[in-house]
Formats: sequence, structure tokens, C-alpha cells
Amino acid sequence: MHHDSRVMAALQEQLAAAWDIARSLHEHPEVGYTEYYAARQLAGRLAENGFDVDLGVAGMPTAYRATFGRTAPVVALMAEMDAMPETGHSCGHNLMATASLLAALALSRLGDALPGRIMVLGSPAEEVGEGSGGKALLVSHGYLDGVTAAMQVHPAESSY
Repeated sequence: MHHDSRVMAALQEQLAAAWDIARSLHEHPEVGYTEYYAARQLAGRLAENGFDVDLGVAGMPTAYRATFGRTAPVVALMAEMDAMPETGHSCGHNLMATASLLAALALSRLGDALPGRIMVLGSPAEEVGEGSGGKALLVSHGYLDGVTAAMQVHPAESSY
């Protein structure tokens, strides 16, 4: 089976469980720096699937780094997971974090054929204010040093 077929099959295989996680995070909204439930759900799922997981990175108890693979190139999938203070997951971070989880799990199915390393960075507190959230602290603590590409998805109300 070709690589893209293996990844697509893994996406389909994991899709129902991913929706369950997204719904669960939506039902348990946690504001910045208190995303304990979300971090446990996401990092736990990655650990169960063979990722090396470090919790509490960059001085944030709910931030995590999960890695799979050998060397470069390194692709970081950002997993924002905090909710808005009054409106819960109205910005869709439950979907964003789950999309990164799903992509990482599917790519990990390539095993030794994976041409590099996947890193999922659980990024808390993205709604706390410009330049002071989880990604800023992950960068300042060097968690994106040596990363070839970093990406995330963001829901929108229409396609472009």
C-alpha cells in the first residue's frame, strides 16, 4: 500500500474516535492555563499510540510535547486547546487540537517509513492576549527550534 493510502486509511480508522474527543473537549471547556482535562485527553491518546510525551513543558502545567519518528525534517502540529472565558469553545480550539491529533495519529501509522519526525505541541492559553499565550512561551523556551514547518488548522464559517 502506498504511503498516502496508508495515511488516508488511518484517518478513516481514527475519525469516529477523533469526533468523540472533539465533542468531549467541547463539553469540558477550560480557559487559559487550566486545560487539564484537554491535555490529559490529547496527550494520553498520543502516548497510547506510541508517541513520546512530555507534559508540563515551557513552564506551563497543561502544555505538552509529543513526538514520533526519527530525525529531520520535523513537522510541528499545533494543538490549541483553551476555551473562551464566557463562550466556551466558540473559537473552535477543541476542533483545532483534535485535527492535529488526528493528523499525527494517521502519519504515525507509517512507522519506520515516516520520512522525519512529527511533533504535536499542546498550546494552552491562546485566548489570554496577544503575545502572552502558550505558543509565545513554547517559542521562547525553544520548543520550535529546529522545526522545519509548524502548522495548525482553524475553523471558519465559510470556505475560501
